[in-house]
Amino acid sequence: MASKGGSQSGFSNTSSFHPSHMMMTGGSMGPPGGAVHKVPFKSYVQPESQKFAEGSSTKGWVQSRIRNRAIAELNEVRETIVRMAFQKLDKNGSGEITIDDLKGVYDCSKHPAVKNGSKTEDDVLGEFLAKFEVKPIKDGIVSWDEFLTYYKNMSADIPHDDYFVLLLRRAWQI
Repeated sequence: MASKGGSQSGFSNTSSFHPSHMMMTGGSMGPPGGAVHKVPFKSYVQPESQKFAEGSSTKGWVQSRIRNRAIAELNEVRETIVRMAFQKLDKNGSGEITIDDLKGVYDCSKHPAVKNGSKTEDDVLGEFLAKFEVKPIKDGIVSWDEFLTYYKNMSADIPHDDYFVLLLRRAWQI
């Protein structure tokens, strides 16, 4: 009986590594119409027993890779919009952003943890500020250099100035 592929055995001429197909072909690595390889097939799919558990070292690997990559300086357009965002957040002009500076700019009263009472607004604002801090010990104060470093890292993944500017304008409503 001829099949679509023209083979007399009832199989197509395409190769398949599916176990049922290999059994029908006598267990050879060469399916009907396929090429026989001298080197056996090596699977690059990791067995279940060797996969990492959720939240394991894979996240640390990614973060260390990001942390160790070279950080390019921002061009004039990008640094200008980052400076505008910083100045909007630094209400008292001290050169540092604190929780008190954020209170008038960033409303977290509708944050789920604040609404259910598990966190205060200051807790949420402190966690928000911690995202910008690069120091190992978070002190709740973000300097211009820390803010700039945060956006330098982000900038590396955004190829177009227009999109970077739009992103910051929308995020900080500037």
